[in-house]
Amino acid sequence: PEQLISYYLSSRPSLIDVGKVGEKYFVDVLSTGFDSMVNERANAMKRIKGRAKYNVSILMVLSTFKACAKNIYEILFSYFSNID
Repeated sequence: PEQLISYYLSSRPSLIDVGKVGEKYFVDVLSTGFDSMVNERANAMKRIKGRAKYNVSILMVLSTFKACAKNIYEILFSYFSNID
């Protein structure tokens, strides 16, 4: 443990993927919840089997999915415009 602390304190910081939406930060992944809604819907299906149930679930979720307050373009533009 002491060697790790020494290593981290003497190492130069590196750039990592960090984004900010409003006042909240996220690391590596920004999700709108679409994928989890598709999985939940697909897992509840009993009559349709295999990959087809995910394709059907995508269409079903797309028909009712409400986008978040900021669209994806605004989020990505904001994120990438703040990178040095």
